[in-house]
Amino acid sequence: MKKSELNRRAFLKGTGALAVGAAGFPYVVPGAVLGKDAPSNRITMGCIGLGIQGTGNMKAFLGESDVQVTAVCDVRKSQLEKGK
Repeated sequence: MKKSELNRRAFLKGTGALAVGAAGFPYVVPGAVLGKDAPSNRITMGCIGLGIQGTGNMKAFLGESDVQVTAVCDVRKSQLEKGK
């Protein structure tokens, strides 16, 4: 019976080539395919109370590219309209 040709050195050579191929994978596949701009990568917020502090908080979050404000609520109609 012949001894197996696969030894430690041959195994490491084979896995090294696989690791190099895997490292190059993100550069070949576009980010859109991997869900780079997927809606689940964004934070969706609703703002309740749009007084001085609430409006300031909302503006701070809107300055972030991964945050989306989808709803606003305030008991004062003027504050609500301002928040929209």
